[in-house]
Amino acid sequence: MASHSPIIDTQSSSNDDGGSLTGIPLTSLFTAAARALESSLPEDKRRFNDPYASKLAQPIMKKMTEASMNTEEDKDNLAKAMLMYKYVQDRTVYFDGAIQEYLVQHPECKQIVVLGSGMDTRAYRMGLSADMILFEIDYAHVHNYKTVILKDDEPSCQRIVVKADMTKDDLRVLLTAANNDNLGTRPGFMFDSTQATLWLAEGLMNYIPEAAVGPFVSCMNGLSAKESGFIFDGWKSRDRFSALVSANYVSYMASVAGDTLDAMNNLGWQKYHTIDYAATGAEFNTMLKQ
Repeated sequence: MASHSPIIDTQSSSNDDGGSLTGIPLTSLFTAAARALESSLPEDKRRFNDPYASKLAQPIMKKMTEASMNTEEDKDNLAKAMLMYKYVQDRTVYFDGAIQEYLVQHPECKQIVVLGSGMDTRAYRMGLSADMILFEIDYAHVHNYKTVILKDDEPSCQRIVVKADMTKDDLRVLLTAANNDNLGTRPGFMFDSTQATLWLAEGLMNYIPEAAVGPFVSCMNGLSAKESGFIFDGWKSRDRFSALVSANYVSYMASVAGDTLDAMNNLGWQKYHTIDYAATGAEFNTMLKQ
């Protein structure tokens, strides 16, 4: 088994006991809840198994069981939640499959960067090889919470935790800091921009401001060797997003899927595979750097 995950901290935080998650970080618990629901199905019915999701989602699952259904608003919110859970479950199936396909076709790839990793547990559940390095980048309080919950679990690969705010911190700076931290401890496990990288942005890109999408993916492109992959999802319409989520979250949507696609195309990345998720007005994409 891989050793405990090293942590590179570019944010200060007093929530070392896990703290509370609000705003955008709170959505990571909803994602875990959706995965927990799928994983609770009988083995012949479920499409994936995330054995860590239920304990990560415990605060949300508790609220779900205690929620009242006394008003039409309550029922409407539940209907929206179930549709979003289905979206997250289908998205997880797509990402899992796309990751596996990319790694089979690119066995030379030994580094994965999970952008806005939230409650992602692929370092633990996908059987990634011990020589694979997986970087998880997200807010400090997200990682603090996750570290507490998964303290007794071990990833199968080399998992590097990077605490950062990706809306403010430069990817190149973050990964350089990760390398500097590993230099004295695990020099063989460092990010290498000359080698193929698989970038994952699950449930992230719509939260990147429209004006920042170009610079964000340009930085990612500069860190990517040829044949690198990028898997992401995105909502195509703000109106469709607004109709499906709680009003509290509408303001968080800062860009649409087309902004990311256009920026990637302009940098020479080509769409390898896409699914138009008509039920919610979103799409899932895999792109390759040529």
